[in-house]
Amino acid sequence: MKKLSTLLDDLYLLPLYGVLAYTMGLPGWPKIFLHEKVIGRYTPMFADTFIGQTLGTSTMIYLLGVMELAVVILLIISLVRLEFLSCKTKTWLKAAVLMTMLTFMSLGFGLRLIGNVDGAANQYYYFGVTFFFYGCVSYLDRLAGQAHYTR
Repeated sequence: MKKLSTLLDDLYLLPLYGVLAYTMGLPGWPKIFLHEKVIGRYTPMFADTFIGQTLGTSTMIYLLGVMELAVVILLIISLVRLEFLSCKTKTWLKAAVLMTMLTFMSLGFGLRLIGNVDGAANQYYYFGVTFFFYGCVSYLDRLAGQAHYTR
């Protein structure tokens, strides 16, 4: 029974990887690799905002796509380094969760600019939930670091 408990302790972070990869990877891919299809939808929405008039909607959509795909890359690095194991520090996973929070803040800001208050509120709720998970991952990281130094 102890082996099963240890196995479960090592695997319970994997769903977080899946949720973050799905949430960030799925919308990030078309923003970078199918940009022509995506940008046409957003350009009219942001035309009257300072983003549309200064930085350009296209630039901001690319940047959001890069941020979203960066989360997936950070998650892959974390998986390769086996950071989901309870005995490993979680540097790359924490970076992925932080990048997810930054992305949600950026998406919320953009939705607020175009007057989509409900959508912006949702993004900030997602930020809050992700912040909670960042706290959990940071706690596990500290435990792994303490275990490393006490051995």
